[in-house]
Amino acid sequence: MDNPRPSGHHGGTVALIKRTVDSNNGGTFPRQQQHRTRREQVHWKAFLLSAFCLLRWILFLPFFGGVDKMRSSSEVPPLFLGDANRLFDDSDVWREIDTWYTGTDEWVVTFVDHGYLEAFDVWLHYYRKSITSEKYGAVILFLVALTEEAYARLQYCMQDTPNVIVSLAPSSVRTRKVGNASIWRYRLDFLHKILSKYPTKNILFTDIDAYFMKNPFSEIIFKGNEIQSPLSNANIVASRGAFPQYCPLVQDSLRTGSMCMGFIRFRNTVETRTFVTNVIQRQGNDDQVAINCVIHEGGHYRYNLIDQHWPIPNDNTAVLRYQYETNETGATRTASTFTVALMSYDIAVRYCDVGKVSEFENINNTDPNFLKERLQNAVIRHCMASKNGDSKMEMANKMGMNVRNSGESRNTLSCAAEPVVVH
Repeated sequence: MDNPRPSGHHGGTVALIKRTVDSNNGGTFPRQQQHRTRREQVHWKAFLLSAFCLLRWILFLPFFGGVDKMRSSSEVPPLFLGDANRLFDDSDVWREIDTWYTGTDEWVVTFVDHGYLEAFDVWLHYYRKSITSEKYGAVILFLVALTEEAYARLQYCMQDTPNVIVSLAPSSVRTRKVGNASIWRYRLDFLHKILSKYPTKNILFTDIDAYFMKNPFSEIIFKGNEIQSPLSNANIVASRGAFPQYCPLVQDSLRTGSMCMGFIRFRNTVETRTFVTNVIQRQGNDDQVAINCVIHEGGHYRYNLIDQHWPIPNDNTAVLRYQYETNETGATRTASTFTVALMSYDIAVRYCDVGKVSEFENINNTDPNFLKERLQNAVIRHCMASKNGDSKMEMANKMGMNVRNSGESRNTLSCAAEPVVVH
């Protein structure tokens, strides 16, 4: 099929250059293309140019401290994969990622359905606004399209966006409705594979209505610095949810809660990979049930709470430390520790309506001033809404976050709008 790529978009007009996508490998690696054919190239000029580039590289390399520091985040082009499984099965993709994404330890992963593209436009605006630079390494955005229509739109609107990988979910997942159990199982399977295949990459799963109002890495994960932050060494840092009520992790009467899969970061360690493997074996039909209840119910491993504490002054963020060991008969019982951090509702807001009282908070949410201050100070706004694109946009409009109406994104391509093709 043809893969459109704009040469520019001035005044709302987008000129497109059609590039052929190799249907056998299911995707392309965008690079700057030479506009001359091989016959038109003069060999001695090519040789001189190569020699000049090599000389410049040798002369200037010491000033920049190596390849990784020379490559700024703006120099990493988008990568489009027609099949998400190529991320794990295709050695060419592995080499491409090793070459272009060296030193990028934080990957933000979200799943996009075509019915949520308008909400994704809003999410992307705040993501770009908050993730500007990261002293702990560049952040890579990984988008998994759940439908072919969503993938086509993402190819169009993300083509000029650096530090992004766009893939298409397997056909076995695309044939199911969003919200179907197969989607939730696929998310866990994807997480399990990516943690195992790329053991140096930490993975942050986020819903497209969990808006980044501030940089979650500098304001949550590494707040202060990597050593002092009480959350940087946690195996999992998650926003707080209410579901499933029958598997709460924090059991203090005023601070109960569970891990929410709508915003959750997995630090890639042996202990984390062991935990996710245990979740996969238990999973059932809901990823959030699986990830919380596996700690309660056990499985191949048994998790025992050692302690829980609240390290941030005047905040209900909880850090829970577990000891786990195998339950398998005859296996060597070597105990290891596993840490989960549950963010407070002040950091990651879930209840955004005045009068919407959280059953898990001892607060007066009917006070509009309290809610206004909470929303202003939040790092993540993940407001409760029905699971459909219209409800997500209704909530975004209510929060004054529909950036398409404000004109803030006039110079960016919309993923929800039909592509404009100029021949």
